[in-house]
Amino acid sequence: MFAISTFGMAFVVTFAVTERMLGITPDQLLIGALAAGAPIMVGEAITHAGVIGNYVPIVVGFDALAGYTFARVAHTHGLDVCSFCVAFAPGASFGVLLSALKAPVIVRLDAHE
Repeated sequence: MFAISTFGMAFVVTFAVTERMLGITPDQLLIGALAAGAPIMVGEAITHAGVIGNYVPIVVGFDALAGYTFARVAHTHGLDVCSFCVAFAPGASFGVLLSALKAPVIVRLDAHE
């Protein structure tokens, strides 16, 4: 069950990418990935609950927060990944791309209701 949660997905993706690129996975990155799963989970929960109609800014905000959280937690555990301000950008980019990919499905679902 852990592997299909947002925490598990963040952990597995971080592990796979760092193993492939570096040949070793620092524990600090895995801990940061687990912590970054929380803001992603909150953003997804808000969108699935249907609380807010135009959810894209919410999702992008929480994804940007996940990038910051990842960098901050890795830094706290002794590994500087990047500056904290820079860490917002990949998270926000991920949120925009994911929202763009989900948009046709959301529009289609809304049309059927």
